[in-house]
Amino acid sequence: MAKQSKAARVASIVKLLLDTPQELLSLGDLATRLGVAKSSISEDVAAIRHGLEAQGLGKLETVTGTAGGVRYVPHRTRQHIESLIADLCERLNEPARRVATGYLYLNDVLQEPALLSALGEVIAARFAGTKVDAVVTIEARGIPLALSVARYLNRPLVIARRELVMAQGGVKMPLVRQESFMADGPVLSVSFLSGSHRNLQSMSLPRRSLPEKARVLVIDDFLRAGGTLQGLAALLNEFQAEVVGTVVLVEAVHPVEKLARGYLSIVRLNEDHMGIIVTPGNI
Repeated sequence: MAKQSKAARVASIVKLLLDTPQELLSLGDLATRLGVAKSSISEDVAAIRHGLEAQGLGKLETVTGTAGGVRYVPHRTRQHIESLIADLCERLNEPARRVATGYLYLNDVLQEPALLSALGEVIAARFAGTKVDAVVTIEARGIPLALSVARYLNRPLVIARRELVMAQGGVKMPLVRQESFMADGPVLSVSFLSGSHRNLQSMSLPRRSLPEKARVLVIDDFLRAGGTLQGLAALLNEFQAEVVGTVVLVEAVHPVEKLARGYLSIVRLNEDHMGIIVTPGNI
């Protein structure tokens, strides 16, 4: 291809890096693709690194050696994260969002690409230094946020299916496992008791969706009592998967005792005599 100017090369390299986060790009391959010497690519990468880090927009990691190269790693400053979450809390605290006692309207937030991208980047940056094989979520409202996180980690998105199971006589049912055959091949299911609604539900994943002993990051939209996350943990345990982290968009403060443990939240939803108050979570 025709030789490009330095500015054009830098733009091309930035695009390639952002399209493949966490993936190592060979400097030699970049030099061949852009028709310049490898030393020129090294200079371009140094300029890009300086620009990204100066603005807190991400990091570049360089690996030396014959199999080395450069990769983009998501990273945002603490100031950016705090500002993003503060703006989200302000939006969620709007009185018009109260649709019922203890409930907020969240659909627009879960359908806004720019916000989901920003939140996905923040979550991915938190786990960028952790080996993650897949991002796992539960259908359906947590899918957009989980997809954004998977995009910035450059890892597969795995979606657990959920359906309501009628409990017999209202008796609490233990977790059970069963296998059936569908279009996805063998499917592994567990039944679990919802912590907030106190009804029996079922969750399933195709056997082929995760390799055994995969390291997974769990993303969900809302956590109240934690029964769903507990059920998902039981399902992932059947794959011998290791949960390296769990992040929820909104965490309800009540009930205080949760069935899930060790999770991070973007925002917290609390109720007092003044009504619903949304505050920053612990991420």
